[in-house]
Amino acid sequence: MTKNFLSILRPYTLWLLFIFTAALQGFGQTQGDWKLEKMPTDLETDFALSTLPPQLRSDATVYLLNPDKGYYISRQGTNGFVCFIARTEWEWAEFRQDVATPISYDAEGSKTIMPVYIDVASMRASGKSSPKSWQNSVKKRL
Repeated sequence: MTKNFLSILRPYTLWLLFIFTAALQGFGQTQGDWKLEKMPTDLETDFALSTLPPQLRSDATVYLLNPDKGYYISRQGTNGFVCFIARTEWEWAEFRQDVATPISYDAEGSKTIMPVYIDVASMRASGKSSPKSWQNSVKKRL
C-alpha cells in the first residue's frame, strides 16, 4: 500500500513543491521588498491626471509618491479634485511592486477615502509595519 501511494504522488511532487513555495512567498518578504521605486515625475503626473476629464485636469491637485516618505502635494489645485497613482493596495495585505493604479476623487472622496491611501503609503515607506497590519488598521477605520 505504501509503495502504491508513493507512486501515485510522484507525478505531483513538483506541483506540490511549487504550491508550497508560492504559499510561503509572502512570509519571506524582507524590508527591501517594501520600498518602491520612484516613478519619473512627468510620467506619474500625466498618469494621475489621466483619470480626470480634460476640463478638470488643469485645476486638480496632484499627489506624487516619495517612496521614502509617502505622498506629497506636487501641485495644489483649486477645483476640489485630487489625483494620484496608488502603488499599494491595502486589501491584498502583501508587498507588491507591480501596482500602479491611477485614481482621482472629488472633494468628498479626497476628505474621506484619500487619507487611507496617504496613511498606507506612509506606513509602507516607514518599513515598520507589515502588510497585514496595514490591512487591519484600515479595516478598523471603516
